[in-house]
Amino acid sequence: MADWTSSAWIFAKFQAPVQKNGRTLSWTTERNDIAGATTVNCRLEMESNGAARYSESSGLVNGIFKGAGYEISGILIRQ
Repeated sequence: MADWTSSAWIFAKFQAPVQKNGRTLSWTTERNDIAGATTVNCRLEMESNGAARYSESSGLVNGIFKGAGYEISGILIRQ
């Protein structure tokens, strides 16, 4: 189970079951608010150098802003 806080959603807290495929973890959740239903997709992939690549994307699936969304990504490096 993944628990995370999204800065893109004004620090809203999310929870979703995690799927594992090799060195990649992924999870999807849905958020419903006044704008409509939004699907949030996340992925965390371990790289061979020990870093982890994170990506998150979303898209409104209905409502007045249908199709609007965002994408963010970054690399986590152990210090």
